[in-house]
Amino acid sequence: MEGDQELSQILRQALHGDEQAATQLVRRLQPVIRRAVRVHLPAKDPLRRFFCSWDICQSVLLKFLTKVRAGTFVFQSAEQLRGLLRRMTRSEE
Repeated sequence: MEGDQELSQILRQALHGDEQAATQLVRRLQPVIRRAVRVHLPAKDPLRRFFCSWDICQSVLLKFLTKVRAGTFVFQSAEQLRGLLRRMTRSEE
């Protein structure tokens, strides 16, 4: 799938220090993470007073990029990556 190859290339470039690629990567992954936060941490949940979706998003992205760089995470498709991010988000909440 073309989107998968493009995402893999952006990730590789970001991990090698390309700031533009890192910015693109964050822009592509943030919506997935923030949506997962909103789904799993409803507006009426008392934790919302202490955490916003941006806080959790930043934490998940940092852990994700650290583990990808270390070779801990390997994924075969963009959908697999989105699923990984959703699982990571749920464990952060």
